[in-house]
Amino acid sequence: MHGRIKPNATGTAMLIAIMVCVSSAGAGEALRESPRKAGNVTEHMAKLRAEIAALDAKARSDSPEFEAELREWEGKLAEPPEWTVHQKSKEAVPEKIGKILAIEPSERSPADAAALARYFRPQSKTVATAKRIAASKRAELAALRREAR
Repeated sequence: MHGRIKPNATGTAMLIAIMVCVSSAGAGEALRESPRKAGNVTEHMAKLRAEIAALDAKARSDSPEFEAELREWEGKLAEPPEWTVHQKSKEAVPEKIGKILAIEPSERSPADAAALARYFRPQSKTVATAKRIAASKRAELAALRREAR
């Protein structure tokens, strides 16, 4: 019997991102199939620019999904490692980040919280999803620009 997938904030965010990609791809195909009018392409390009800007902002922001993912990552680092011959040890973090992680989250300075978020952001699935969708939309926008020439 297959195990059930437990819902969580990260999984929900990824599902939404996938749905956005699929619906965006469908919208692009519908546009290519319909007769192109200058206004329609211009409107679509403006919409893509707005979506890209929103995704870039999401990748840089501390969204609830990002915060949840960061707390989950912190929790994993706080757990004592289970040592076995075949298991990798916990990921190593720079000394500065280790010192920040040793401070209770409620007692961290805003600068410490920002440093921790900056360190974690490249590892975040939430950020990676937003960047991947933005890259797809940038490619679509570039294709529209080439066709409009």
